Amino acid sequence: MYEQEKDFIYNMIDLADNAILQGDKHHALTSLYFIKKGLESLIVGLGADND
Repeated sequence: MYEQEKDFIYNMIDLADNAILQGDKHHALTSLYFIKKGLESLIVGLGADND
């Protein structure tokens, strides 16, 4: 149902993980921001399905 959003979030988690391991705080924080936005999108979408 929300496969694109889930794939996006998983990819961003991988990017954040790699950035953290490399010590790149800027890219890690950027990835975490987009993870947050993706999760918010999923939550809003799931809420709309329940209406």
